[in-house]
Amino acid sequence: MSLLQHLSADNAAPFLTFPGGQVSYASMRQQVDEVARAIGPERRLIAIEAASSQDFITTYLAGLHAGHAMALLPPGDATARTLFEKDFKPAFTFAMEDGAWRMHAHGAEPTPLHPDLAVMLATSGSEGRPRWVRLSRRNIESNAQAIAHYLGLIPQDRAPVTLPFHYSYGLSVLHAQLWAGGSLAFCGESVIAPGFLAQAAKMGCTGFSGVPLTYELLERVQFRERLWPSLRYMTVAGGRLAPSLVSDYDASLRAQGARFFVMYGQTEATARMAYVPPEHLARHPDCIGIAIDGGAFRIDGDTGELFYRGPNVMMGYATAPGDLSRGPEISELATGDIASITTDGLIRLEGRARRFSKIAGLRIGHDGLAWALGARGVSCAVTGTDEQITVHVEGRPAGDLRAIAAEAAGVPASFIRIHQVEQLPRLSSGKIDHAALALWQSEPVATMPGGLLQDFRAAFYPRVVTPDDSFETLEGDSLAYVQVSLAIENRLGMLPQGWETHSIAVLERQAAAQPQAKAGRLAKIESHIVLRAVAILLIVVHHATLWPVPGGAAALMMMVGYGFARFHRDQLFDGRTGPFLLPMLRNLLPYLVIVAGFAIAWGRVPWASVLLIGNLGFADPAKGTMLPFQFWFVEAYAQLCLVTAAAFSVPAVREAVKRQP
Repeated sequence: MSLLQHLSADNAAPFLTFPGGQVSYASMRQQVDEVARAIGPERRLIAIEAASSQDFITTYLAGLHAGHAMALLPPGDATARTLFEKDFKPAFTFAMEDGAWRMHAHGAEPTPLHPDLAVMLATSGSEGRPRWVRLSRRNIESNAQAIAHYLGLIPQDRAPVTLPFHYSYGLSVLHAQLWAGGSLAFCGESVIAPGFLAQAAKMGCTGFSGVPLTYELLERVQFRERLWPSLRYMTVAGGRLAPSLVSDYDASLRAQGARFFVMYGQTEATARMAYVPPEHLARHPDCIGIAIDGGAFRIDGDTGELFYRGPNVMMGYATAPGDLSRGPEISELATGDIASITTDGLIRLEGRARRFSKIAGLRIGHDGLAWALGARGVSCAVTGTDEQITVHVEGRPAGDLRAIAAEAAGVPASFIRIHQVEQLPRLSSGKIDHAALALWQSEPVATMPGGLLQDFRAAFYPRVVTPDDSFETLEGDSLAYVQVSLAIENRLGMLPQGWETHSIAVLERQAAAQPQAKAGRLAKIESHIVLRAVAILLIVVHHATLWPVPGGAAALMMMVGYGFARFHRDQLFDGRTGPFLLPMLRNLLPYLVIVAGFAIAWGRVPWASVLLIGNLGFADPAKGTMLPFQFWFVEAYAQLCLVTAAAFSVPAVREAVKRQP
């Protein structure tokens, strides 16, 4: 049997479905033939940006049909595209440019290709230039057949596009549906985007695939309470989903006669190596299960490194054009995971073979420690060396996390370092980017005296600020943003992309490494800073000259709302109204000084201004019961803050806004 067996001119069954229509297998076959003719019959190396679109799928299937070798690139990543074209010299590149799908012929000398080579996928978490996994047609078809078999896929099955196609998991969904003669549904860009889930239900999707992050997002919108009738299976792979969530989804799906599949795989094994038969999930929500059809596992000892054999094991890696002419080189895949076998014969992962620290004579698995902390409700990732372990925690940890982590690891607290981040960095697959975290682990915390550290301390006074802090971990507000961003631009000559998440130590090193950036560059100013300055200028001109210059206060009101959304969203969503109101209190200090000055001058307390209600018409400046009307904005600002804080202190309001942010 062939992966493209259903792609025939007489198959009227739907293959791709959209909110506005469908594309049948027969229609897709016609489009595939047209693209194949455009490429030509000679076997060539093709680079394709794997966009979630009909254009990509058509081009990819044309390459498979004509027997070309294809490298799937992340869409919109100009750096990845440039690197691949420079390193491997493909004959053609397909990409979305200016809203149109375009083919570029490079005219390069044909790259020698092994007859079996079909697809190249970049490994996740690679260092520097990516290593490319070389997959054969046999790798792809054997894996698609095994997945379709254990999921029980049939031609009536329809899966929404929820994962990127340059990611082996996302590509495997396409392959499995092709093998079974099923269809894919394009429901929107994100599973939590407004309307995505409703569209998936309306289009009759029978399956759903996601990584652990996907399921964490689904929990925010109470997806388990909204399962649609046609949904008969869901799958998770790409990382370890918390056993509690595995049990929750297993129970919810089982209640409506559907099934939940926990799966395990790697790009080097095409996509999938193992799955947990749903009937075992109730007892073993923490396992990866059994080998897929045609595959077999071996464990080095009772608890040791996990090895896999099967027809889906890659041909090998490629880092240069010469590698593309080599044949299969790997018969057994070392997964890099430590595993054991339960009494029921299921495999359970215990950690990563090469992700551990040896401290005080103890071998401490980073993943095992992260899992232990996760069981205590801490969302984190762990990196480390043989000198120190770093726990990268999302948000503000409850309790003494350093002591908790030290107890879980069995080492003194002096070996534990806590790094707070707003969000853990993730790869496009949704997996935690441990390589990025490891780079932070290696950063020295020394910083230049009188540099950005002092700028941050001035902006966040009286809070204690350390070199490990960042704007996000300090929960900076809009005013601090203006002050700190201007300081960074003054010292670096620019604002680095994503500077809010960079530690002060990192920014200091950037400032030291590029002093030349301060000269000869045209500074860029963010729109909201310009609007704020213009609005203040309009207000000052209006009050100083009595010219009718409207719009200044209205623009500042818009900036208040913008500040709520950009700088305080997570605080509001978590119901942490204290940190949200703190900037308001700081802003009110000079106002209260002004109120006190008027009270002394008038010999009476302007009670309406003290209570921040002078703008509501209860008092009169002529009678000394409130400040002059020009101060209405301060009172309106405070009222907006208090009303917003009160609203988000109600759990039902928070949940409603989370669903429709």
